[in-house]
Amino acid sequence: PTVFDDAGGGIDYANAVWRLDDSLIWNEANFTRLGGTLQNYRDTASVAQYFLHSSDETGLMNQTDADVLANARAYVSSRSTTSVRCDTLLLDLKTTSYTAGITAALALDFFSPITVTTHQPGGTALTKTEQVFGIAHSITPQTWQTMFTTMKPVIVSGIFGDATYGVFGSAIFAY
Repeated sequence: PTVFDDAGGGIDYANAVWRLDDSLIWNEANFTRLGGTLQNYRDTASVAQYFLHSSDETGLMNQTDADVLANARAYVSSRSTTSVRCDTLLLDLKTTSYTAGITAALALDFFSPITVTTHQPGGTALTKTEQVFGIAHSITPQTWQTMFTTMKPVIVSGIFGDATYGVFGSAIFAY
């Protein structure tokens, strides 16, 4: 991932917006394929903790109801909890000597992984690895800013030998 850090451990940035809420939780999926029957999957522990957040999808192009149920399970399993996340990252490309920031702003694309670290008072830090899900450039004669909208990967699959995604029990394995 491209590393952004407000204390010199990576590319500096102008602002990072951190959130902790339930707006991205989905703990029930009601999915139906074209010509199929409703497939439901619910994470009851998540519903008990965060209340019901249901997603309804119809007309899916899967071949079997079993495939739809597997997709519903994967969808809910990857979205049934919440944690602190970095929603947006703002780069000020008019910053003096900001070659690395300009390169990142022009090179990163949708699904590019980034790691964002914000240092807090008292010596703690928030660090998250996210994916770019949106890019907005704002350019005027006096300013040049790039804002990345980020999200956690939809489904993190295991990668054998990887120190982060190769740890069994820490990733959702799906096909």
